[in-house]
Formats: sequence, C-alpha cells, structure tokens
Amino acid sequence: YSDEFVSDGRGGTEPRFTYSKWVHNTQDTLGFLQAVASTFLGKLIWGKGGVMITQDRPKSPSKVITKANVENGQFSYEQVPDEAIHTVGVVKWINPEDGWNENFELVENTDLLIEKGRFSTDVLADACYSRRQARDHGRWVLYTEFYNDDTVTFSGSHELADSLPGDVILISDSDETQYRYGGRVLSVSSTFLTMD
Repeated sequence: YSDEFVSDGRGGTEPRFTYSKWVHNTQDTLGFLQAVASTFLGKLIWGKGGVMITQDRPKSPSKVITKANVENGQFSYEQVPDEAIHTVGVVKWINPEDGWNENFELVENTDLLIEKGRFSTDVLADACYSRRQARDHGRWVLYTEFYNDDTVTFSGSHELADSLPGDVILISDSDETQYRYGGRVLSVSSTFLTMD
C-alpha cells in the first residue's frame, strides 16, 4: 500500500509515501520513529512485548462488537465538538523545485467550508518533498476530523483482548440500529434455548 504508485498530479506517478531526512543524532529515537510512522499515516504502539506499527489505510473489519460482547451491554457515545473539526489545512513541506525551501499547500473541505466558514489548522508533512503527498496528508487530516467525529467507549470481554489500536471494528448496537445481530446463549435444555 505505501509503495503503491499513485498519480503525482502532473501526469506522472510516484510512490504513495516517501520519507527522506538526514538523521544527525539518536537523542530522540522514539520521536524520530514516530515522525517516520506519521509520514505513512502510522502510529507506534507498544504491545506483545515490543514496538509495533499500525497504519490508517483501507482494511476489512476484524471484529463485530455487539451488546453481548460488552460489560452490561452498554456503549457510551460522545460527539467531537464542532470547533475541533477544521475546514482548512495549511500543510508545510519542502519543495526541491524551489531551492529546497519550505512551501505551504492549502487544502480545504469545500462543503464544510461553505457551511462553517474558515477554521484553519497547521499541518506538518515531515520530510515530505512531494506536493501531492503534502496535499494528500492535509486532506487526510481534514477527512479524519470530519468523518471520525464520534467516540464510542465500552468495556469488553476476554474475546476482545487481542484487539489493537488501528484495528477496524464494526459496532452493532441494537439501541442505535434497532436491529440485533448477535448475542449469547445463556442456557440450553432439551426443549428450550435461552438467549440473552
């Protein structure tokens, strides 16, 4: 996915993500690794006895979570405040065609900009030398803020213990959808099956 060639916006192609930076010291190794990971929309996580990387990219859901999987069958929903959702991103990147100077790429969520007005955020595309990659990074920031505007909190049972940050899960909450897609068998007899 990261090395896949995509349009560069000028009639050619280039890898989806590249990272080019001189490293002069190893004082902040963790910060450096986090910067590299952020270039390809990744995050460093600690788990299973070591450091792992997760990436925000298209993937299939790994689990379906229903009320039967969570403590007391309770999901708690919280909406992100409107002021945390930006309509414009100003992306800083390095332009080799401009003497390796910092350039700024403006990206907009046009529909939201018309509705809400200009609410800008600064975005750093670290070690980025591609205008297309800078633009895509800014669009990803705006897209993520706009479409990931709800937080769902729940306490899960043991079958969720292998879930990691970055996993895609489907939540089937019958209180929200009016349909029930899962449950647990509570007891079985020769004539009855009792469900939760």
